[in-house]
This record gives sequence, C-alpha cells and structure tokens, in this order.
Amino acid sequence: MLWCSFVFAASFSTDIGQLFQPIDSMLGGWNSTNIAGHLLFSLGVYLLARSVVAAGAPQHARWIDGWSRLLLGAVMAAQLSLFAFVRTTGPSAHFSLAYGNQDAALWYALVEIFYAIVVLGTTGVIAFVHSARMRSWHYGWGMRVISLGCALALATEASGIENVVRIHDGTLSGLSAFSRQHDILFGLAGATLVLGFGLPSVTGWIIRTHRRREAVRRIDMLRPIWETATANRKNIGLDRAASASLQLHRMVVEIRDATLVDPAVLETIRNRFGSEAESQLDESERFLSGNLT
Repeated sequence: MLWCSFVFAASFSTDIGQLFQPIDSMLGGWNSTNIAGHLLFSLGVYLLARSVVAAGAPQHARWIDGWSRLLLGAVMAAQLSLFAFVRTTGPSAHFSLAYGNQDAALWYALVEIFYAIVVLGTTGVIAFVHSARMRSWHYGWGMRVISLGCALALATEASGIENVVRIHDGTLSGLSAFSRQHDILFGLAGATLVLGFGLPSVTGWIIRTHRRREAVRRIDMLRPIWETATANRKNIGLDRAASASLQLHRMVVEIRDATLVDPAVLETIRNRFGSEAESQLDESERFLSGNLT
C-alpha cells in the first residue's frame, strides 16, 4: 500500500499546473508529463488491486497477479501507442481539453478508464466476497469499506467516460458542473478507500491498547493473590519485558498450580480475600482465553 500511495500521489501531481511545466521540461517536453501521469495511474490501479487481493484472497494472489501484470503491460503499451498518434502543437497542462477532439486522444483516455473499471470492479467483488471470511471483524469491515470505495471509484471512472466523449464531440456546455460532480465522486472514492485500508490498523491498535490496559488492571488486581500463593517460593518475579497478557497468564497459572499442589493455599486465599478472589481468577482466565499475545 505504501508504493500504491506513492504512485498515485506522483500521478496526481502531474495534473497540478504549477508542477506541469518544470516536470514536463525535465522529461523532455511535448506533454511527457501527461503520459507519465497516465502510466503511473494505471500502475497505481494495479498496485491497489494487488494489495486488496493479497489481503482478501492470498490463496489466489499469485495466479491473479500473473494475469494482472499481463493486462497492465498490454494497457501501458496501448497508452503509449495511442499517445504517439495524438497530434500536438506543444505542451499543455490541460491535455484533454487541448487535444481531446482527436480520436487517438479519445481512445488514449478510454483505455485507461476501461482498465480501471475492469480492475476496480473485480477488486471490489473480491473484497466483498472475502470480507465474511476474515478472522477478525475489523478486517472484514475494512474489506467491506474497500469494496464500497471500489464501487465509488467505478462510478467516478464511468462519469469519466462521459467527460472524455463530451470533449471529443465538442459538447462543452455544462462541462464545469459535470467536472465538479466527477471531483466529488473522486474525493469520496479516495476517502472511502483510505478509510477501508486504515480501518483494520486503527481498530486493531485500539483493541490491542484496550486489552493491554485491561491486562495491566487485572495484574494489579491479582497481584496480592499471586504473592500469597507463591509466598513459599524464592526468587520469583514477573518478567517486565514480557507483554502484560503473558505476565497475567503466568500469574494465573502459578496461582492455579499453587492451589492444586497445596489445598491449604486455597484456604489462605479464601480467608484473606474472600470468595471474590476465585471470581477474579476465573474472569482473568476467560479474558486470556482469546487475548493471549
């Protein structure tokens, strides 16, 4: 995903007017920035799909990736070929408006759009189908949000078809309003995809933090009971380098061992801490049953 984000950022940077001229000059001029941006976008779509497939369907990732690379190579070759047939009079930061009336420019744009529709549509279906098979609920919801993001991206690309066709046919009336609609869809799709990819990490961090704090609380709660149960053992102590869950697990095991080996220890614990001690021990075992890390 890091490479995917970097590639998309580089692709979108080529549309910034202030960056177009210096980048285009650096790449040799004659709208080299435009073709570079479009190639990077196609690569970004491939990397996005690859990330989703690797997370949602790892058992099929290698097979899907092989075909995806072939498709990407064919699309990039088509983009380069069609771009070469576009007749230009000089560099333009608004390439589609300046040269979009040509057939080669129309298909140059449509090849990328159709590629994105096919790949993002397939990726969205894979994400949704495999969301129910995720072991953790937050990964499942992350996949569902990603599938929604892919659906919004499909709507964005579909609106792009009308955009390039209008420019090709010269029907520019209302194009600015249409472009705003396209930008809104684009922003929603991007935000939804970012949310979908970030949801498992953020939610996982919140859950781990909560479990860690709960384990620390239970350690403090069981410490007097544990010290009583292990009073006859020398040189005993918790490994501070271990996680809180492992420390708690060790305390529970040592308390249980001590009460099994010597029933008098259990009587001592009951006399000192009452029946709540056993309840606290049982609750800690239930907490650890699915949270040992």
